[in-house]
Amino acid sequence: MRIRTAQCLLMGALVCTGLSAAAQTAQHAPVAELALVRESAPEQPAAISLQLARVVVGMLGYTYWPEPSRTRTFCVMPLSQFESVLLEKVPQLQGRETWHAVAQADASVQTVLASCDALYYSLDFAKSHTPLLGAVRRQPMLTILENSPVCDEGSLFCIDTSNVNRITFQANLEAMSLSTLRVNPQVLRMGREGP
Repeated sequence: MRIRTAQCLLMGALVCTGLSAAAQTAQHAPVAELALVRESAPEQPAAISLQLARVVVGMLGYTYWPEPSRTRTFCVMPLSQFESVLLEKVPQLQGRETWHAVAQADASVQTVLASCDALYYSLDFAKSHTPLLGAVRRQPMLTILENSPVCDEGSLFCIDTSNVNRITFQANLEAMSLSTLRVNPQVLRMGREGP
C-alpha cells in the first residue's frame, strides 16, 4: 500500500499541543487526511468493511481518556452501513482497555452520555440529531462520523467510505483541541503503515 497525504503531517502535531481554535487561522476546521490506497484490483465491499474496522480500532487505540478505565463502550448509532462489522471487530481490540461494542438504538442525550465512550455515526444520523452531537462535543467521547464531505460537524474523526478502492479519514484538529480527550499524533501514521 502507498499513502497519499492531502495535508502535511505537521498538522498532526497540533493534536497534542493544545492550541486553541483561535490560534488556528484556517477558515474551516483544519483537518489532516490520510488515504489507504491499494494499487491492485478494486477491493470488494467486505474487504472495505474490514479495512474500515481496522481504522476505527486504530483510532480507539490511539485515544486517551482523562479518567482511566479498564472497560469502555463503543456505540454504533443507527443508519450506519458498517454496524455489523464494527460490532464484531471493535471488541477484539487488544490494549490498555477492554472494549464492548453496542448498537445504540436510544439516541437520547442522557443515554448516550451515560453509556458511550466512543460514538460512530452516519451523516444521515448527524443531520437529524444535532442536539445530541452538540451535547457530546465537550465530553470525553471519541466521535467518528461516516461520509462527511468536509468534516466540520464537530466530530473528532471523519471516515470516507464512498470510494470502494480505499478508506480515507480526516482528523478534525479544531475539535480535538477543544476535546478533553488526547489523541496521539501517531494515528496519522496509521495510514502510512497500514492499520
